[in-house]
Amino acid sequence: YPGLTFNLCTLGLNFKIPIRREILLLFGCIDCSKESIEYVLRPETNKGRAIVLVVGGAAESLDAHPGKHELTLLSRKGFIREALLMGAQLVPVYSFGENDVFEQLFPFHWFFLILLYTAWVYYDKDTPSKGGYGLDFIRKWRVNRWNADYFPARVHKTAELDPEKNYILAYHPHGIISMGGWVNFASNGSGVMDMRMPQLLGVEWIDIFSSVERKRTYLGMVAHSIYTYPVGNMLLVAPLFW
Repeated sequence: YPGLTFNLCTLGLNFKIPIRREILLLFGCIDCSKESIEYVLRPETNKGRAIVLVVGGAAESLDAHPGKHELTLLSRKGFIREALLMGAQLVPVYSFGENDVFEQLFPFHWFFLILLYTAWVYYDKDTPSKGGYGLDFIRKWRVNRWNADYFPARVHKTAELDPEKNYILAYHPHGIISMGGWVNFASNGSGVMDMRMPQLLGVEWIDIFSSVERKRTYLGMVAHSIYTYPVGNMLLVAPLFW
């Protein structure tokens, strides 16, 4: 359509994410708010503009399954109002085949599983601050050894640790994702549990990880990761006495 400038509308939240914001703007995307729509479609200042609204939004995406076409349209009237106010013409666009690209792992009809897991997280919310429940057979999975070989991660034992005592292992430098702490001490990837060290090792993480579903079950500090560079070891010590 020569002479038309298209602008795809998306959630304003997408423009608060660094880098993604710039990419979306470079591709001509705009906020889906009514203020943004009215600014673009203002007839006295703009001509030849066409905004693209994904009317069904996130609600419709939950009903996207191969071989089905379920629309969320009855409750979506705002775009009609904006068209009337701005004197813009409505052009329906129907997409074929897009619902067949992916199969949802947890469709909306299985929502009770999400509710069940949410209830479990609430019931079990105190476990991360009360010792956790690390299982040896999971910590000794072979995939942990593969992770240790891939990075690679090794522990060089320089002192004996009496298993009758308790310890705090002050691990640093942190790196970006603290993979060394994970591979060596959360799992048994480097064979730490076979070095005659204390039988129960636990790695501490910031509390928010205990609220993120996958990290909460799958599973330093942020300040160290900011000072992470190749062939560099910069430690942040002074503010961390608690």
